[in-house]
Amino acid sequence: MSIVNRVLASFVLALVLLGVIGIMSFRTTNQLLENEKWEQHTHEVLTELARVLSIATDLETGQRGYLITGAEQYLEPYIAALSALDSVMASVRALTSDNPDQQERLDSLAPLLTAKRAELRETIELRRTIGFDAALELVLMDTGKEIMDRVRAVIAEMEAEERRLLLERQTASETSTHLMEGVILWGFGIGVLVFGVLGISLNRSVRRSMVVLTTGVERIGPGGELDWRIALDTRDEMGQLASSINVMAAALEKAVRDLEAQAEDLVQARDAAETAARLKDEFLATMSHEIRTPMNGVLGMLQLLVDTDLTPEQRRFVDVAESSAGALLEVIDAVLDFSKIEAGQVVLEDIAFDLPGVVDSVVRLLAVRAAEQDVELVCDMRTDVPHRLRGDPGRLRRVLTNLVGNALKFTEQGEVVVTVALESRSDHQADLRVTVRDTGIGIPPDKLEHIFAEFRQADSSTTRRYGGSGLGLAIAQRLVRLMGGEIEVTSEVGKGSEFTFGIELGVEASPLPAVASGQLGRLRGVRVLVVDDNATNRRIVREMLSREGLDVDEAGDTDGGLHAMHEGHAGGRPYELVIIDAYMPGRSGYELAQVIRSESAFADARLMILTSAGQPGDAARCRELGVNAYLTKPVSRTELLETLATVFGVSTEGSPVGGELVTRHSIGEAHRPLRVLLAEDNVVNQEITATMLRKRGHQVEIVENGRLAVDAVKRDRYDVVLMDIEMPELDGLAATEQIRRLPEGRDVPIIALTAHVMESERERGMVAGMNAYLTKPLKAHELFAAVENWGGPAREEPAPASGEAAPVDLGHFRQTMREAGVEDDGTDTIIRLFVRDAPERLQAIERAAAERDAEAIRKSAHAFKSAAASIQARALADRLEAMESAATSGAVDEVVGMIGQLRAEHEAVLAYLESSLGG
Repeated sequence: MSIVNRVLASFVLALVLLGVIGIMSFRTTNQLLENEKWEQHTHEVLTELARVLSIATDLETGQRGYLITGAEQYLEPYIAALSALDSVMASVRALTSDNPDQQERLDSLAPLLTAKRAELRETIELRRTIGFDAALELVLMDTGKEIMDRVRAVIAEMEAEERRLLLERQTASETSTHLMEGVILWGFGIGVLVFGVLGISLNRSVRRSMVVLTTGVERIGPGGELDWRIALDTRDEMGQLASSINVMAAALEKAVRDLEAQAEDLVQARDAAETAARLKDEFLATMSHEIRTPMNGVLGMLQLLVDTDLTPEQRRFVDVAESSAGALLEVIDAVLDFSKIEAGQVVLEDIAFDLPGVVDSVVRLLAVRAAEQDVELVCDMRTDVPHRLRGDPGRLRRVLTNLVGNALKFTEQGEVVVTVALESRSDHQADLRVTVRDTGIGIPPDKLEHIFAEFRQADSSTTRRYGGSGLGLAIAQRLVRLMGGEIEVTSEVGKGSEFTFGIELGVEASPLPAVASGQLGRLRGVRVLVVDDNATNRRIVREMLSREGLDVDEAGDTDGGLHAMHEGHAGGRPYELVIIDAYMPGRSGYELAQVIRSESAFADARLMILTSAGQPGDAARCRELGVNAYLTKPVSRTELLETLATVFGVSTEGSPVGGELVTRHSIGEAHRPLRVLLAEDNVVNQEITATMLRKRGHQVEIVENGRLAVDAVKRDRYDVVLMDIEMPELDGLAATEQIRRLPEGRDVPIIALTAHVMESERERGMVAGMNAYLTKPLKAHELFAAVENWGGPAREEPAPASGEAAPVDLGHFRQTMREAGVEDDGTDTIIRLFVRDAPERLQAIERAAAERDAEAIRKSAHAFKSAAASIQARALADRLEAMESAATSGAVDEVVGMIGQLRAEHEAVLAYLESSLGG
């Protein structure tokens, strides 16, 4: 073959090769475009399926909104979703018309959606025609939930099928791409080899095309420059190949843009979800305020009405109304609490609180309910449990309220015992074990796993018989988990249940002093007899009194008590105090008191009656029998000891028989009357709050808005200010900020009154300068506790030199201790301990600095800082913190340089404290 023929053959072969490469590239590109269309089609199917599920959810959301509120406007999501559902289903059916399996799934989905719409219509009709309870009962049957679960399952199957098809098409696209890349590479190699035998002109042309193509492929592929295009102006196969590569790059670029658009859609969806969560919080806050404001009027007026002269029938009507309103408020609180927990809006506090006070407030709150059921409600606070702790008292109170309330609900006879025990303790932490045990109906073993589920109880008949929303235990469990614990339950049918949880709390540095220690010192060794048929009650009272040094014996009934008294008198060791349960089998406690007072041998004995159910006329009966004190159970340690001190302090000569009867109210009335400023724009709330406080003996001045409240504080001095948050002209937050800027209002206690229950509302109040927070509807005991704790008598502190800040904020420290239940005498004891120990602490720091021992400096400064901060010596605490930080970093020279300033601040603090103690 001649050279010309070989060149021609090579040229023809090269043309054929380039043609094959171009055709394969063209076909591969077409396949990629076809796959892209199918991928887009699959995305459209997935989008429409998501719309079906979203519309079904909107149907349920609109129904639930109407179910809760009864307002037609909340049906708008339901109506809109209802009108859109059929068109979306038709779109899905059209898009999947080429897939028999998907069509079959659609055939199963359609009747489910029809059933769901029927169930929703039935619920809405029940709510519209019959009422909330009937509609709620239908919802709680879980029929709608089962249908929705099946709808979600069918849609999930369809989505899985579409994703499978999408994956197959994406795999095919990748295979085609790899094939095209292989063809190009092989074609390039063969083309270079064939064109190599051609002349220099042919070689140059091929090489130029190859360079251009190779560069484009590298920039588009490994380089990732999808917007790059190959510029090759030839009309041969190389040009077609370049065009095909450009088409492929354009397709890839479009796919990437689509992915970026989807990512942006996801970001927008996230933002929309966050907005929805915020709107939900605002809705909860608004609903809370709108519901609680009228509920405050209802409950407050009922509480005031009870104290008026009523016929028995009228009193029964009022009791039923108050009970119903209270039950409604409990349901509202439960739903709002559960919503906040579900939304992740619960933030635990870390504040100092009095643990016995928290537990006692829960037990007192539920004591009336226990008495009505003739059930003993007992609080067993073990003596080794520390009183002053750090944590979230509000959440702990909520958990205890739910557990004790649940126990009372299912206990018809016997007792409910709340036990708080110490498992372990370090300097800064206490591990507690809290148990709520009852003697109620018990829980079957196969039902235990369901009792913490929301809206569910152990048995479907339980709700009908005992009532309740089914949220109490669910809320308690979730709050305990937030606090790092877990509620455990053991139960036996017919014998009762026991709920237990562990909790870790911080320990405050300064313990509380003993209650009324000055008065109780003279009672050590006093012989006491406790007569009660309940062994748990006897043990708890014995432990309370034995810890204070009293000599305590027990008797389980009236006959046993009389026998013990006779033996004590005969043995020359008579009982000086007899604590008697009012109602016992056989002869009652009143009969025992009558017998004791009838015998001259027991004339000097003091008598105290404890009762679980106070009845009208009990106080008069106690006075007739010569009883010295009368208290309703459960009795806290503080209350028992304070009553005991009062009983033995009535007279220093002879028996106090015939003296004034000591009751819980007489002890409370010993506090001085307070001047209270009430800033409230709602006339009903004004009347309720003012009447409660005036009956308590306090003076109340009422203003209608925040601006008048600011003017009143400028004009007069008040012991405490009750400030409503939402008022005209100037709201409570703004008024508080203005009052805090006044010299007259810098230290006055301000307590917020609001119908909001959101955590953010409380934080806003504290930032504005409020001291405490009361939620409407107001309960009398909570109102009195807040007003009297914050508005109690203040100690006059020494004034600092003109223009200087006091080295210790003693006013704040004393107020904090009074809030925890510590009187000024106890606070003085803590101050004296600080004054006594401070010089030794200073010497320890100076000694460590002289020895250049950084670790010893750090430890000594840390311990001294903690003590200084506890009594509000802030400047001294800041100086010690700086020394501690310097010692931690090894800067001993810096510590030595601060010794002189530390000594000066130390002397200023001691001088101020000694002056406050009267030298």
